[in-house]
Amino acid sequence: MNIIFFIGSLANSGGMERMLTFQANYFADKFGHNVTILTYEQGDHQDFFQVSNKVKRVKLSFEKPNHSSSIITLYLQRNYKEKLQIEIEKILFQSNFDISLSFGIEGSFLYKIKDNSKKIVEFHFSKDFYKQDSGNFLQKIWRGYRFKQSIQRTKEYDKMVILTETDQLFWEKYLSNVVVINNPNVMQADINAPLESKVAISLGRLTKQKGYDRLIEIWEKVVQKFPDWKLHIYGDGKEKNALLQLIDEKNLSKFIQIYPTVSDVSEIYQSASFYLMTSRFEGFPLVLIEAMSCGLPAIAYSIIGPNELVQNNVNGFLIEDGDTDAFVNHIEILCSDFEKRKELGENAKKLVEKFSPLQIMNQWNDLFNQVVKK
Repeated sequence: MNIIFFIGSLANSGGMERMLTFQANYFADKFGHNVTILTYEQGDHQDFFQVSNKVKRVKLSFEKPNHSSSIITLYLQRNYKEKLQIEIEKILFQSNFDISLSFGIEGSFLYKIKDNSKKIVEFHFSKDFYKQDSGNFLQKIWRGYRFKQSIQRTKEYDKMVILTETDQLFWEKYLSNVVVINNPNVMQADINAPLESKVAISLGRLTKQKGYDRLIEIWEKVVQKFPDWKLHIYGDGKEKNALLQLIDEKNLSKFIQIYPTVSDVSEIYQSASFYLMTSRFEGFPLVLIEAMSCGLPAIAYSIIGPNELVQNNVNGFLIEDGDTDAFVNHIEILCSDFEKRKELGENAKKLVEKFSPLQIMNQWNDLFNQVVKK
């Protein structure tokens, strides 16, 4: 089977980039499919995660439009998408792909290209993605318009793959082509974190979505009772300077450290005693699956994604979104009770076994066979 993946760039260290790379490698190395990855905004930057030498890489050279005026940016984006569509259309008609899989902005037009490939769009966020902007009147109108556009174009795809059953209940009100496939656990090593260090960790892009400003506020309260515990954040992103400034303003530099992203995260998980997630919205977070597979208990706000991975008081704690005091209280429980950490961590490791790569990737392979036979 000939498969092509589309995404803006693989130079970033995010979960979406990691998932695409893992899928492409698995399809090529394990299933023997002919796999191509096409990027168009990566420039000369290297892929962050290693792509198999059995996977073909195609890099188009486009510069993402950006202007101080939002109106001009919208105009530039329209021209940008038109030019990108022309180039992608050439490639699809010159080749003989069975599956075209969209991860990026090409999802706004890929279905319009009438080559012989079946079109699948993969949505790596929850429905709450459409609530991420602040709520003034014009932004609410824009969100509503953007959502309606998304529904109309997604109807034209052979399948829309989403990550959680919670989202499935929502999207099936509007679409009949929705299928749920969870992210797999892509950790290669069998790790059991000893849970003896006085370190909590969190990994992710340093953006507003990930809620690290909320986590810093939480940790400010934690160290009042547990000053010997540290918070290590691993990630890069546009909010980094603002977060460092917030840490300095609160005199938390000796309690909170921000480290760059690394491609091999196994040692990071081994170094910690529990995992924290304060995201404002998520999809089906890979880092949470990985942390739990290493035996780390987790504390997360109860939003879509984490609420399908964390079972309260079984493998971690789920906290009502925005309840800072409850989050602090449950961190204090784990800081003070090694046996509790061990109990929750053992359960966490067992509960993520159902996300094995073989099981999840077989679901993908079955889906490809299904749509190609139509």
